[in-house]
Amino acid sequence: NAMFAIVNLDFRHTYKLILVTCYLLFATCTLKAQEFNFANITLRDGLPSSQVNCIYQDEEGYIWIGTNEGIKKYAGKSFIDIYANNPVSLSRPITSIAESEHHIWFSNNRSLFKCIGNYTEEYPLFSKTNSVFINKIIPVSDSVVYILTTVGIWQFKDNKFTQLYTNLKIDVENITCGYYRKNEDELWLGSDGSGIYAISILNDSLVNLYQPIYNELKNEKIKDIESYYDSKIFVSITGRGILQYNFKNPPVWLDGNKADWLTYTSDIHTDKKGNIWFATNGGGLVKYDEKDFEVITEENGLPQNNLLCVTR
Repeated sequence: NAMFAIVNLDFRHTYKLILVTCYLLFATCTLKAQEFNFANITLRDGLPSSQVNCIYQDEEGYIWIGTNEGIKKYAGKSFIDIYANNPVSLSRPITSIAESEHHIWFSNNRSLFKCIGNYTEEYPLFSKTNSVFINKIIPVSDSVVYILTTVGIWQFKDNKFTQLYTNLKIDVENITCGYYRKNEDELWLGSDGSGIYAISILNDSLVNLYQPIYNELKNEKIKDIESYYDSKIFVSITGRGILQYNFKNPPVWLDGNKADWLTYTSDIHTDKKGNIWFATNGGGLVKYDEKDFEVITEENGLPQNNLLCVTR
């Protein structure tokens, strides 16, 4: 099957990663031999736009690519079109892609979409006249999705939107990223200048157990939050680097040789082997196995060191 030859990983020898600079890039990394091969996917191959905003690999192995001019589904050698009742909606910039048990979900600046096969249902949240935008979506089931926006958090449930947490004494303006910690029913939220929060979705209250990380990241700009098998999180803080937190002990900044490459990390991804990959703005691609760092840059054949996101 050609699709699996492109997007699946053989962890005995090779990692195949999908990187985003200003375009789509496939990287085949033979780590033992320190060899890196890159293949570029462009407009000529069917990419809707050269500006790629987000990517996601679903459980079947397909790559969903969100661009400034819509979304495409990549099957290894060709693109699959996605359809909607209002095609104009699918030509707008895609901001986030995620997956629940049976559905792919994605968003543009103002609407949430649910995929059924290659067809979509659109659920508008904001009107064209509102100067507000969706930053990220987090599905927790096939029927419940949290939407993180520039004006707070919304829940999509039973095909209706409800704004949440307006009564909490926290700054929920411009929530940039988040993570659903399933085993504790917690919604972790990163903001653009107000640090990080964890909210219990059972009683809609701030979880006070995590005061150490709240204090450490107070007034910080959070770029990304990545779960490591639900046992801990890695947090990207703009201009400062990466913080790891296991929910029990005080948070720890990643340091050591080459850790300074992580000062401006755009995206974090954990692979199935337990390695953590950091896409950085200026520092290339960084692999971390919880002991050592490995940096892949233009010197290894990377077309440029400014990366937006990475997935396997």
